[in-house]
Amino acid sequence: MNNKYLYPFLISFVLIAVITIINYDSFESITRFSQKVNHTHEVVIAFKELSDHFKSAQLYSNSMHSSTQERGLYGIYKEDATNIDNEILTLKKLIGDNADQVKLVDSLNKLINTHLSSLMEKSLGEIVRSGEGWRLDDLFKINELIERGIANENNLLSFRQIELQHSNKNIRVLNFIIIIIAVIFILIISLSNINLSRKQYWLEGFLESILNSTQNGIITYKPIRVNGAVKDFKIEFANAAIENILHIKQEHILNKTLLQIPFFADDANLFHKCIAVYETGHKANFETSFVTDSGLIWFYIILVKMGDGITGTFQNISDLKTYQQELKDKINELENSNSQLEQFAYVASHDLQEPLRKIRTFSDRLQSSNEPLSETANNLLTKIINASGRMTNLIKDLLNYSRLTQNKQNQFVPVNLNTVLDNILSDLDLVIHQKDAKVIAQELPVIDAVELQMNQLFYNLISNSLKFTAPDRQPQIKLSAVLASDEEKNKFHLKSESQYFKLVFSDNGIGFKQSFAEQIFVIFQRLGYKEEYPGTGIGLALCRKVVDNHHGVIYANSIENEGAAFTILLPVKQGGNNIR
Repeated sequence: MNNKYLYPFLISFVLIAVITIINYDSFESITRFSQKVNHTHEVVIAFKELSDHFKSAQLYSNSMHSSTQERGLYGIYKEDATNIDNEILTLKKLIGDNADQVKLVDSLNKLINTHLSSLMEKSLGEIVRSGEGWRLDDLFKINELIERGIANENNLLSFRQIELQHSNKNIRVLNFIIIIIAVIFILIISLSNINLSRKQYWLEGFLESILNSTQNGIITYKPIRVNGAVKDFKIEFANAAIENILHIKQEHILNKTLLQIPFFADDANLFHKCIAVYETGHKANFETSFVTDSGLIWFYIILVKMGDGITGTFQNISDLKTYQQELKDKINELENSNSQLEQFAYVASHDLQEPLRKIRTFSDRLQSSNEPLSETANNLLTKIINASGRMTNLIKDLLNYSRLTQNKQNQFVPVNLNTVLDNILSDLDLVIHQKDAKVIAQELPVIDAVELQMNQLFYNLISNSLKFTAPDRQPQIKLSAVLASDEEKNKFHLKSESQYFKLVFSDNGIGFKQSFAEQIFVIFQRLGYKEEYPGTGIGLALCRKVVDNHHGVIYANSIENEGAAFTILLPVKQGGNNIR
């Protein structure tokens, strides 16, 4: 063969071989992605099963077997709880190649092992009543770790999806370019070769075999014009993958028009996009669904104008759509569960007030009655009254915390923080005089806020400083306000284009170890001052909730026996979420 014809032929052959390799690699990439998606799905299911079984452990109790029905019910809970160790082992096997998830599961395993034996003996309510309420923080931490594990898998899946999309996009573009080049060289060979017909048919057949080897469906449309306007498209080519993807044989689709195929005709959007691509020459890529004999199928479609026609590429994404919907359903279930827990905390705290009022009322009557009581009885009665008073304060604080959690959609209005400070100092005037405290405040700004919540924030921080005063020096509380710097906004991932005020509440009280700077914001967490300094352990947790509701940041710095400082960054304007 003359070199004039040999070189174009060889180049065309190489290009076609490259197409084959690229399509095979694309198929392998999709296969690997599917395996990774299935693996992620298994990990998410394992986390959720662990969560469900751990909830069963919180419900199970050896003491709750009074009836046959209860024995059966709590037998199920116990059986679920005994599967927790197996669920942990399953998770470890599934996430063995993910160092972050391994670390998370190890932390989760340690926390569960700490409390599982107690949960197998007592229900959650019995644990609280037995004075082991300290376990609740770890139980919340366990749920948080499980949710974080699920979120990590979802983020990993999203990253893989983006990676696959980029890879497929590049492959499609490269395929398109190579196909164009191959067609050009085939035409050169056909025009230059004496045996034009024989070689042309051979090359066309060879190219068709390549197209039929791809896993994506490919259809070529030619326009049908009536009075110069495109009214329909005739299907001139459909590769073998169409039968697997659209569940329709090639011979049943070739030479028919687009509107003669039922599921194409029912999708007016597809027909309009074909016309738009043909008339403008711009590529279109989109998702759509068809109802076939096998049910609803989702596709990712690319339409490209080629000559006097259109080529459509179909990729089945039904499995991915199903998994996305499953993820959305699970997220909705988690949100509903969290909402129900918040409502339960509010209702439970509210209902507890009535029996407490009766305890205090009857105790006060007994103490003020003329009935003689022994010294021991009087001491015990005093302890009852004091304990019920502390419980009342605890429930009030818990109710305030629950209201903050439930009422997240409060209306923000301009609030003068100077007015808020004056109101709080007026409320605390008696305590300030009793402790001979000195309060020094700079001029404070006006910001968008919920005024009631700002009152709660200032009250808790100032009363906290007045509570933890040092006995050997005059209490001094300082409040300053300056605009936050860009470095501070970047440090806490706040929007750089928004303005924030930095409020600092500092005192010269007893302070605390800096290692406890995060623990003090956790609900019910106290640092061992129960006898000297009364309180419920909710005040600072409520402060953090207020700041979170205002899209800000709060943190603490302290030196033990020298004082503490609480720093708050709050946006000047509330224009939606100010966190990046």
